[in-house]
Amino acid sequence: MTAAVNIPQNNALAGLDPDAASSAAVWLHYVSRWSVANHVRSLLSLVSAAALFAAARWPGFVR
Repeated sequence: MTAAVNIPQNNALAGLDPDAASSAAVWLHYVSRWSVANHVRSLLSLVSAAALFAAARWPGFVR
């Protein structure tokens, strides 16, 4: 998620002129997309932790 979404967005944001009028629209798009990616990353982390817990607790659960 980081390599696919956040890093390219950070690189695009780094190249912006902070004084340009169009920079505000790019920033708003950046924030909304970054927030979605961050929520997906959090959800995937919770799913991974649950799978690890299930595999450790019940060895035959995951085949």
